[in-house]
Amino acid sequence: MDATGPTLHFSRDEYADRLAATRAAMDAQGLDALVSVDPSNMAWLTGYDGWSFYVPQCVVVGPDGDPFWFGRGMDAPGAVRTTYLSAADIVPYPDHYVMSDERHPVDYLAGVLAERGWAHGRIGVEMDNYYYSARAHASLDAHLPGAELV
Repeated sequence: MDATGPTLHFSRDEYADRLAATRAAMDAQGLDALVSVDPSNMAWLTGYDGWSFYVPQCVVVGPDGDPFWFGRGMDAPGAVRTTYLSAADIVPYPDHYVMSDERHPVDYLAGVLAERGWAHGRIGVEMDNYYYSARAHASLDAHLPGAELV
């Protein structure tokens, strides 16, 4: 690894195996995409290691390719340093979404899902998780009317 590359704690093959296992579980549940908000699950899938769980963030697994990391702009460099993801798969949201009464970061996430063609079908979310708020769920539900959140 050079001085500018990411620090991965497992091999790229290990992460590929984990992603394949996740997709197999998604297929068994009939899921088209998965929004993972738990920091331990985000780390397991991508290696992401950051103390930024006090703001909305997630890793989204789609039907193919690498997942993408979504989080606050100031935390994106941490995703660059701790994950195998390409720059295109590190998606920061602007700071004006943080602690706003007018908008929520998940509003922005819904737009990213739509851009990637993942705004329809069955989308798995971690409903029984401290890091997935009722407001986040309401935002995702409102902005993805063609999706079934399960």
